[in-house]
Amino acid sequence: MTPWQWIRAREVETRAVMKSGSFPKSVRVFLHADTGFDLDTIVETGLARMLDGIVALVPREWR
Repeated sequence: MTPWQWIRAREVETRAVMKSGSFPKSVRVFLHADTGFDLDTIVETGLARMLDGIVALVPREWR
């Protein structure tokens, strides 16, 4: 699957999220991004941010 096929396959869900107003900063970044679509980079970046958030919740003595 090409990046554009992946994006088109999720167009309905993406539009619903964008219209919901729940993620205004993400929508701004998405609409103004001029980086091309490299799915590996998108997934890697998203996963890194999610894990950063989880680590912030783990007490220091457990790390």
